[in-house]
Amino acid sequence: MRRDDFDEIITVFAKDLIEVLRDYRTLIVMIIMPAIIYPALLVLPSSVATHLKHDIKKKHYNIALIGDARAVIPSLRESKTLHLRQVLETGDPEKLLAAKVADIVVTFPDNFTDVIDNIKSTPRVQIFYDARRDQNLIALAEVRMALNMFRASVVQYRFKTLGVQTPQKYELNFSDIGEAKEQSLASEPVRNLLPFLLFTMLTVSIIYPALDVITGERERNTLPLLLMSPSDRHNIMFGKCLVVIVIGAGALLIGLLSIYLFIQIGGNKADDLLVLKFPLSAMVMCMLVSIPLVVTLSSLSILLASWCKTFQQGQGYFVPFLFAAMGASSVCSLPELKLSSGVAFIPVANTALSLKEVLSGHADPLWLCVSSVVAIAFAVYVTTVAARILDSERLLFGVADSRARRRLSGDFNPEIAILCFSVFLLMFYLGQTLQSWDIVVGSLITQVVVILLPAVYLLKHLRLPLRETMSLRMPHPLHILAALLITPLCVLTSMLVYNIQNYIVPAPEAFTTMFTRMIVESDKPLWLSLLGIAVAPGLCEELLFRGAILGLLRQRFKPISQCLITGALFGVFHMSIFRVGPTAVLGVVLTALAVWTESIVPSMIVHILNNSAAILMGKYHLEERFLSYWPITLVVGALGLILLIKVRPSKTGQ
Repeated sequence: MRRDDFDEIITVFAKDLIEVLRDYRTLIVMIIMPAIIYPALLVLPSSVATHLKHDIKKKHYNIALIGDARAVIPSLRESKTLHLRQVLETGDPEKLLAAKVADIVVTFPDNFTDVIDNIKSTPRVQIFYDARRDQNLIALAEVRMALNMFRASVVQYRFKTLGVQTPQKYELNFSDIGEAKEQSLASEPVRNLLPFLLFTMLTVSIIYPALDVITGERERNTLPLLLMSPSDRHNIMFGKCLVVIVIGAGALLIGLLSIYLFIQIGGNKADDLLVLKFPLSAMVMCMLVSIPLVVTLSSLSILLASWCKTFQQGQGYFVPFLFAAMGASSVCSLPELKLSSGVAFIPVANTALSLKEVLSGHADPLWLCVSSVVAIAFAVYVTTVAARILDSERLLFGVADSRARRRLSGDFNPEIAILCFSVFLLMFYLGQTLQSWDIVVGSLITQVVVILLPAVYLLKHLRLPLRETMSLRMPHPLHILAALLITPLCVLTSMLVYNIQNYIVPAPEAFTTMFTRMIVESDKPLWLSLLGIAVAPGLCEELLFRGAILGLLRQRFKPISQCLITGALFGVFHMSIFRVGPTAVLGVVLTALAVWTESIVPSMIVHILNNSAAILMGKYHLEERFLSYWPITLVVGALGLILLIKVRPSKTGQ
């Protein structure tokens, strides 16, 4: 870096840092919240749990017995938490509970004492309690324990009566794992909650500084003067980004230090119910590991702020940014997930997993370095992109095209965002409800109501022709044949991508068996399953993604961008982290097929056959047999690709 560039960055940094620190909102999110609120969120549960445990130990629960309970009374009186309130010959349990005479009511048969002596008889005992009071569950457990002890004595007596000898002594071997626990830098509650708190703390602390140095300056009309100076745009952006990095790092340091002090004062006093361990070495390691995260999120916040024309608009934009950053910390909840599985190359998520591995005491230094390098490189790239955005006169001076002019130029980005948001929202609330009710029939209704109708309505609202926008035209016959030939290759590719993603982000066993339980083991006929799970999505989802969305992207983006954007939306649409990889890759292939053939029909064919293959292979266990024919799949797929390349749409007269 040249000396002049360094001086420009430092000058911009010093000016913006002074202006940002004058804002009380920055001081609140940088000092007050990290110093008080976030540590309290970590320490208070420990104190609350400790007090609850002591209250539970001291509390006594009233119990009432109805019927012949003479034999059980000694066992119940041995409990330290149960207080025998009444013993009645007859009575109504519900009335006793309603009058709060007892917390638990146990009814016995009238001849209970005589029946237990009969080896061939099994008397029935009923327990009544108010399930609306959570503490009654503790009383219920105590009553069951006492009754189980009594039952064990009865069983022992019956064995003795029959002359059966039961073992009186059991040998148990225990292995000490204290040495493995000592390797951990922090206790389990801290390891589980701290990454989430750090991500939240950092994101909240950088929102206002990022908006102030970009959007705030634009509203104060000082940004145009700064950008018209001889200073390099990249140096200006790096200086502003450095301000946000310093604010974020400061908030992170204050938050970690406060958490350390809170735990030292209150956390170590917790009993064995919830122990908080967070030594000074863990605090230092968290700070070092989080530096790449500070740089990455600061750069992303600068990039997002560069698109905001007003401070109020920026606050709305940063809400999903906050949720996305907090959601990235969810990788810590995935068991057996490690940086070495490939997560080290995923920005933001790699830092969350690095924190978990460092605090657990089994971090690999090499993969930690890889994660840091990836995070820093990503931050530099994002900052460079943000610097280019400031070159836009439209964004710099807040000039926006009219809606008519924007649509005339093919800019339908807001409409696409509204369509995707509406469909995702309907899918989350309505679609999943319908499919949980009936996976096949619910899927049919979802495809039509949730997916197809919004797409058609938007195009009608924009007064765009459905036929041309959705590419509803017949392709060349050889393109249909090519679609049939490349389908097995698409299925093989999806399976390969799923296995790769499963290595990076292992899917739980419940997810892998969910499809089998819902589809394969369903009592629905096969034709109905194919109609609801294969044909309907192949038609309706294609009309949404390769029809409406691709049609709105076509004028503004190049073919490669069309494929990547539509494929990414298609992957996110399935709302599962364990399916996003295969579906996104399949979405890119289907989009490329629709773009190349200028028709939506080939992508519909591949989509329908791909889903049908998944159902048939799952139902008849054909996965291994299909994989054994992979050479034939490659050859057939290559023939299909050759047909696509040889027969261009321009030669068909379409």
